[in-house]
Amino acid sequence: MKKTLLIITAILIAHICFAQADTTKKAREVYNQEFKWRMTIPDGFENIADNQYDQLQKVGSDALQKSTDQKIDLTTKRIVSFKSTLSNLFDSNYQPYDTSTNGDFMANWKATCDIMYNTLKQQFPQGTKLDSTISTETISNLKFQSLKMQAILPNNVQITVQMFVRLFDKNQFTVSMLYVDKQKGDLMLNAWRNSKFE
Repeated sequence: MKKTLLIITAILIAHICFAQADTTKKAREVYNQEFKWRMTIPDGFENIADNQYDQLQKVGSDALQKSTDQKIDLTTKRIVSFKSTLSNLFDSNYQPYDTSTNGDFMANWKATCDIMYNTLKQQFPQGTKLDSTISTETISNLKFQSLKMQAILPNNVQITVQMFVRLFDKNQFTVSMLYVDKQKGDLMLNAWRNSKFE
């Protein structure tokens, strides 16, 4: 099993377990020089503070280690992450990925999807219905691998997780979303789908 895991798995697990309320802020644009990527954060979302992000990362990586029985070495660099209300989260990050040392990118992506599915399945209460779909999607004329997972809890609450990954030279770029509120999910998805890579 590959050890190059996506940090969002850790963050998503932590948010599922420890959702917190927050305030809102106006829409604003972010730009990342590394990938020449520009996106507008939608109204009603606020940045996740560094200390909260670190705490979420630790809770999630502990869950991953328990699920995979492996030491999780997180080497990702956060680009931007924001949230709204109880459990509506957007995260973008990147990590080094060299096919000569990390292996085939697509094989690792499929292994990561399996790990996410199995880890989240363990975190949800018994009786949760969990479904996943792997596909591709074009964003700003670039092809991304995509994973969508939908969980329906025994109390009929629905949680959706969506991930988009792409290899840029020797960096793996990842965008991930978790949402309970479909309207908030649509806002995040629209912001991502309308973002631009120069």
